[in-house]
Amino acid sequence: MLHLQTNPETQEVYGTRDLMAVTWQGDKSMATFRHMWNTKVTHYQNTVTTKVKTALLLQQMKVSKDLAHQIAMHEAKFRGHASKDESHSEIQERYDDLVGILNDAIKVELREKSRRTELKANANSQKNDDRETPPAAPGTKGDGKRKG
Repeated sequence: MLHLQTNPETQEVYGTRDLMAVTWQGDKSMATFRHMWNTKVTHYQNTVTTKVKTALLLQQMKVSKDLAHQIAMHEAKFRGHASKDESHSEIQERYDDLVGILNDAIKVELREKSRRTELKANANSQKNDDRETPPAAPGTKGDGKRKG
């Protein structure tokens, strides 16, 4: 989204608003969400704080049913860390952890999708082999008769 910037302080407001517009579209659309999120984050990388990005990303990922366990583990791992005294590296660690959860879930889904496709292709290949191989005519193999 393009904005006419009249006040430099509003850049973070626009960036935050645009990141808030990237909403979770369901667990089957994680890769799409990640792409949209990364596009906005890249565009506003110098204006939206990591703390804001972390809070917004966590809010969206909490909607996921598939990620519920990983999000609970994330929250337990970082419980009590979100404070005014938290260093930039600690904030970055929380953000990177969320991004890692999302990336890992997408990798697993892609592996499972690939495995399902391969199994389906193998099953179809086996069916085609069974159809193309005619049964042997009776008495043609090993019937013990010699020609001579």
